[in-house]
Amino acid sequence: MTDFVNRSEELERLHGRFDSENADLAVVYGRRRLGKTRLVKKALEGRENTVFYQARQKTRELQLEQFVEAAADTFPGIEDIRPDWERLFGYLADQNAIVVLDEFPYLIEQDESLPSVLQALFDHEFDESETTFVLVGSSISVMEEATLLRDSPLYGRTSLTLDICELSFDAATVFLPDDATADEAVRAWSGFGGVPYYLEELDADRSVRTSSKRC
Repeated sequence: MTDFVNRSEELERLHGRFDSENADLAVVYGRRRLGKTRLVKKALEGRENTVFYQARQKTRELQLEQFVEAAADTFPGIEDIRPDWERLFGYLADQNAIVVLDEFPYLIEQDESLPSVLQALFDHEFDESETTFVLVGSSISVMEEATLLRDSPLYGRTSLTLDICELSFDAATVFLPDDATADEAVRAWSGFGGVPYYLEELDADRSVRTSSKRC
């Protein structure tokens, strides 16, 4: 796997929210395969007060159960909290936790009130907290509807919004073999664009000369 490439500005902006003395809400969205999850995990490196939960298309009860399991690795006291989102989030905010909800649209599918729950917490409960919530999603329409549009519950509450796009051409060439020519770089860009998931196939052991996969 290629080392983490580019995204330095995005990392810096996430670190700024994590280091803030205020409660912060960050939204990270963009289409699949662009490295949103990897970006956020990279930003979390070296930090101890973190909860990373990647949601699945399961029932609300199972999502709550699995969220508690994930959070208990860092904050075991959460197992004593009644399993509803408002109480769990409130407890973590009291710990000044960094909470990442990856695939946030899957949570909304099972509980449409979740954006409103977060809205109320940020408006009334998090004044004394240094917590950061990071909402990550690939369904652009759902993420916008829940967090960014004027009539969304979380409109105006976000302190950071990252619309993750494809890597630039220069950044994408980092994935190519060291001996790749300019023509081969252009050919790879034509087939893979700046999508990290596909570009990772172009490492030192798999030459762009023989790769035929297209995104």
